[in-house]
Amino acid sequence: MRVDDHAHVFTFKTFLTRAAEADLKVRLMAWHLSEAAANDAIKLAKAVLFGDAAEARLAVFAATWGLAGNPVLEFLRRGCLPDIDDVTDALMADTTAAAGEDDALAVLLMMDVVDGDSTPEELALYETQFTETVAQAERYPGRALPFVMINPLRGNAALDYLRRGLDEGRCVGVKLYPSLGYTVTDPMIPKILRACQDAAAPIIMHCNDAGFCGPGYDCTYCSPMAWQDVIADYDVRFDFAHFGDHTEGKAASDTHPSWRDFITTLMDRFPGRVYADVSYQSGPLGTPEEQEAYVAWLKGQLADETRGRHILFGTDSFLIFLATTARHYWDFFKTALGDDFGRIAVENPARFLGLPTAGTAPDPNTALGRHVAYLQERKNAPDSRFGQGAAPAGWLAGLL
Repeated sequence: MRVDDHAHVFTFKTFLTRAAEADLKVRLMAWHLSEAAANDAIKLAKAVLFGDAAEARLAVFAATWGLAGNPVLEFLRRGCLPDIDDVTDALMADTTAAAGEDDALAVLLMMDVVDGDSTPEELALYETQFTETVAQAERYPGRALPFVMINPLRGNAALDYLRRGLDEGRCVGVKLYPSLGYTVTDPMIPKILRACQDAAAPIIMHCNDAGFCGPGYDCTYCSPMAWQDVIADYDVRFDFAHFGDHTEGKAASDTHPSWRDFITTLMDRFPGRVYADVSYQSGPLGTPEEQEAYVAWLKGQLADETRGRHILFGTDSFLIFLATTARHYWDFFKTALGDDFGRIAVENPARFLGLPTAGTAPDPNTALGRHVAYLQERKNAPDSRFGQGAAPAGWLAGLL
């Protein structure tokens, strides 16, 4: 079963706070949209949220800015979809088509971009996103695995999502995003790490010098150097998303210019615990020469007995549409790696997620075991939506 270890299904309706809007504008401009075009894209998104027809607005936007055929149009289209069901259906269709198999799986990472100035209405958006994302696990049992995002900027309210996500079995892991404005020294971090350790729940942490950024942003909040001590202190499976990618020519740390290289040393130090995914990497999106150099580097890591077991495939769909299509991203790695693609898309993600072999039950005290129990309960609930998107994944055979 091929796995996209890094995907998103939020809608603008469940995500677009003022803080997120400012970050989204920066990201749109980073991919060759002018400031005026980026402003128009934000205006489009807001207009659709207030009832305008998305397709009509997108057609005008594309014509105005000469963007016909640009994947950014699909990015805006998905963000403007009415609910997370629709985005998930599109993601799962992409995933099964690109993977070339019906039993493909996607990890759904939530996004909670708030800060100290967020209004109560903005803070409430994440509740809708959480509820609708968790529902996808029921619609696509065993194929859509939600990771709950815990944002310490919410204060103790964030811990309620940790409880509902892990303790109650709705989610199988945790997403962290320090560049929103918190560091590894935040007093909530030990609580999150301890909960993940106790539940054998994996963590995926944003780790590059771009993405969504909070007030007083410092890209080193995501530095693997900063997080190495907590990895030593807690027995957790930890994925440095985007493999620590950072802008070429821009040192991501005063003490170490390459996060990517440092992550590989952590894989050596903590085998079975430190992973990295290849989602939204600049190498695959670069020139032919940059792509060639990237593939040579990646193959070298896969040839290493330890590091080769800890590299995960991911797309960052639908955010990747700011640069390319999901199918193109899948095809790049499938073509470049050949038989080795199965290692990063099948074997390693199954190990990271803790997926059991088909018919084998996971430990009921783990996050995955609780998730199976949650699916069992939801399957027979009066308001069940079980399997509405697809039949249960093969690894769930005999467990429900």
